[in-house]
Amino acid sequence: MIWPLISLVIFAIIGIATVKDIRVARRDKRELV
Repeated sequence: MIWPLISLVIFAIIGIATVKDIRVARRDKRELV
């Protein structure tokens, strides 16, 4: 029963990191890729 929780935490970390990268890219006015 712990696996869904672990995967949820991992997805949350990836999502937060992606949002942070998008914000930095927008601030620097450059492409994300």
